[in-house]
Amino acid sequence: MRILLGILAILILAGCTPEPKTSPPSKPPPTAEVDPRASSFTNPNTASAVSKERDPGGFTSAYIRNARYAAANNLPVEIRGTCLSSCILKLASGANLCVDPKATLGVHEPRVSGSRSSAIYSGARAEKTLREVQEVLPACAAKLFKEKGGFDGGKMTTFSGREVIEACPQIKKCPN
Repeated sequence: MRILLGILAILILAGCTPEPKTSPPSKPPPTAEVDPRASSFTNPNTASAVSKERDPGGFTSAYIRNARYAAANNLPVEIRGTCLSSCILKLASGANLCVDPKATLGVHEPRVSGSRSSAIYSGARAEKTLREVQEVLPACAAKLFKEKGGFDGGKMTTFSGREVIEACPQIKKCPN
């Protein structure tokens, strides 16, 4: 018995005691982190994506990551006003997405370029990025954009929110 008490005392002094049980957190941790490089997904703490009247897009990987985050956490995402380039990846935000029928969505072929300002007009076609964008978007949206030449050449091809909603019945119309 003394031996057991001695071993227990050594373990306690060495800090080898089991950790006390704590109550589970009230809210489960998010499934991913929000990437701040996608300017319209900047506020994960309020459980919503910021709706901007003009979203020029940006880093494709950031928009993909944030769309997946929104979908996994059932966050509300709105597309209103002008949504260009990588902004269209908000369409992959899941069931809590809405699109304003009056919105304008601009799509272009992804390109590799050293200069961000000329990325859609010069450089080589970014095949890997194009495949990833087409895989992430709802199939109905990818089909619409492809059929109308949205992924061809270095030009911006625009679509109305109404066209997207008609092509993708699962996408809700934003309330006024």
